[in-house]
Amino acid sequence: MSRKPRRTPAEAEHHEWVRRQPCAVCGSCDGVEAHHVGHPMGGHKLHWWVCPLCEFHHRGFKGIHNPKVGKRRWEADTRTTETALVIATLAKRIEEGEQ
Repeated sequence: MSRKPRRTPAEAEHHEWVRRQPCAVCGSCDGVEAHHVGHPMGGHKLHWWVCPLCEFHHRGFKGIHNPKVGKRRWEADTRTTETALVIATLAKRIEEGEQ
């Protein structure tokens, strides 16, 4: 059984930055969490592949982790994909770093 890779200090700082951002779906700044997106090829989650989601869109009634919702329905309801949200989050991080 392989072990999960530990977060580096840079990855931990990225998670903290993500938690300070507004929800990528609704723009709320309350209770934002770092949503981990699964590895595109399977296996361990990548620590850089996270996006900011408020509690409602992460674990709440219409959250992606609500078993009654599921990923496909969540993506249809929010009209976006997890991957698109991660790419937008990383682009914002890069843009802020260049200023």
